Amino acid sequence: QTSEDVMTLITYWWNIIDTASKYDIKVLMELLQKTLKVFDKNHYYNLEVKRRIIENIGDSKGNKYEDLAEAWLEKKVEFCKDHLNIQKILAPGLSEYRAYLSSHIAEPLYWLTKKRYLAKKFSGEELNKIMEEVAQHLLMVIQIWGPYRKRSAERLKARK
Repeated sequence: QTSEDVMTLITYWWNIIDTASKYDIKVLMELLQKTLKVFDKNHYYNLEVKRRIIENIGDSKGNKYEDLAEAWLEKKVEFCKDHLNIQKILAPGLSEYRAYLSSHIAEPLYWLTKKRYLAKKFSGEELNKIMEEVAQHLLMVIQIWGPYRKRSAERLKARK
């Protein structure tokens, strides 16, 4: 492929992503299936579509995590983990990216684990291990954003 071919491909797909509804999970999931056929799973375009899906699953859109189906919780956790794997390389340590991801994964991971434990899909030992992971995510958010996000939605919610 020539550089012009590559630029045309990249521009074409960015325009598709950019014009897609940012709030329609069905459209975003279909778009992700298409972009995964063109780009590596860790390509920015795929991660951007996953990020949009992440933001549409859960409390921010009026759907309480405890009421979501396991499949949606799994999807959010999976996509957050995909981003966390990239974060370790692109923005390691105490980065904004890490805080953002930890803030998105903690609660759905908690509810997914609780549901599975109550359904006897997890042992008490597995429950404890994953709850420690949830706690680590929450501590990461506090450690990174805590000092300067005194009036954040997360902090205000925690004080209630």
